[in-house]
Amino acid sequence: MYKLLIADDEPLECDAIELLVTRANLPLQCIKAKNGHEAVRLAKLHNPEIAFLDIRMPGLDGIEAAKQIRAMNEECHIVFLTAWSTFELAQQAIRLGASEYLVKPVQRKNVYDLLDKLIANLDEQKL
Repeated sequence: MYKLLIADDEPLECDAIELLVTRANLPLQCIKAKNGHEAVRLAKLHNPEIAFLDIRMPGLDGIEAAKQIRAMNEECHIVFLTAWSTFELAQQAIRLGASEYLVKPVQRKNVYDLLDKLIANLDEQKL
């Protein structure tokens, strides 16, 4: 079982991803945060293998949260979910070594495909 940290200031977004994970019976425990500060705190506590971060959150944004999570755990697969698809944000995501950059609304199939790929990668690392 792997840990998936989901950080979004829109509770429905977090709940939707958790529901997708539950319905697909993926080997993931979901940990939800409502902002960047909480995401960093929960990352310290749970050390997730995957983090889905909204970029635009009040207080600490997803980019800064990712920097702090990456400093604690450079192996964490960081995925940005955002309604803001700008070149500058995509560049920052690439510099942080993001595994993916998804623009909302995200298609269910894209989330499943990405999670399957990340889980397979984590399984390979165990060998």
